[in-house]
Amino acid sequence: MGQPTIEFSSIPDDTAQHSRQFFRVPVNEDHFVSIYISNVGYRVSEISQTGAGLLLEDNQAFEIGEHTYPCCMQYEDICLADLTGQIVHCSLYEGFWKFGLQWIGMNDSQKKQMACLLDKLKKHVMVSLQPSEPEQAGRGK
Repeated sequence: MGQPTIEFSSIPDDTAQHSRQFFRVPVNEDHFVSIYISNVGYRVSEISQTGAGLLLEDNQAFEIGEHTYPCCMQYEDICLADLTGQIVHCSLYEGFWKFGLQWIGMNDSQKKQMACLLDKLKKHVMVSLQPSEPEQAGRGK
């Protein structure tokens, strides 16, 4: 066997485990959402019913699998307190480190507050995406 070889194994069909049931809502610079973990604030880049994306300059802030408690999320007049999260992802994104935070054990009240927060954010995103009407020059009264 003088040639290098590689073996391929079939991948079990586990796509049901990895399908997303909630969509991420992007958080633009006009609508600041903060997550406080142990009283340290972090900027949120996107959010869903089950977690959030955090952008940081330092990739040493968290370890994959690390539990984050206590967490508090603030957006406008909505504050979700006593959240527990787990860091599930870390990757380089446009010069920053993007961490994926997944919520663990949210109670019904927290889920309801999260849904309200997401509804507000979605409305802001939709308004910002609507095309503006072009001005019509030369039309006088």
